[in-house]
Amino acid sequence: MSNLKRFASIMLLMIFIVASAISTGCTKYANSDQLNALDQQKAAAESAEKAVSDCEDESAALAREVSSKEKELADVKAEKEKVKERLSQM
Repeated sequence: MSNLKRFASIMLLMIFIVASAISTGCTKYANSDQLNALDQQKAAAESAEKAVSDCEDESAALAREVSSKEKELADVKAEKEKVKERLSQM
């Protein structure tokens, strides 16, 4: 009787494994819904990468502008000092 229970348990386990493998539809290919989701994710990733690139470009342009303004400020300060010096000589 013990062997019969063991055999029945093993057979039920095997049937369960085979049934679950068949019911899940194991394939090595993606279905159309999965491909659509992948395409959407790719598009979102490309959009995010473009946004990052645009932000980096804008940041570089702003850094150049700040550098230019700082140079202009230094030039104006130097000119101001020259004017003060000339006024003090009068």
